Amino acid sequence: MPRHNWGVDHWPNLVELAGRARSEDEFLTEISAYCQRVARCEACDTFLVDGDTLVLKASTGHPEFNNRVRIGKRLGVIGRAFQSGKPVFIECDLEAQPEYAGRR
Repeated sequence: MPRHNWGVDHWPNLVELAGRARSEDEFLTEISAYCQRVARCEACDTFLVDGDTLVLKASTGHPEFNNRVRIGKRLGVIGRAFQSGKPVFIECDLEAQPEYAGRR
């Protein structure tokens, strides 16, 4: 269950971030950081669709993996988010989730 309402009340902040960003990567990094702050979570990852896969574009937890991680659209927790079209909040221990793709 999401801990935060992601309604239109955030649009002005997101528009401001877009206006300041000098590149798509910088904008996505700022969006991830903003979502992390608002949701008060440990980390936030942003994936974008690239053909048949999802590509990690911005990570507040492991930015060294940006643009290096690709995952199938139906695989793992990321696949669940993609299929539902909604953010997925993991309360704790991502690796304990039944859909966690890292153990496959």
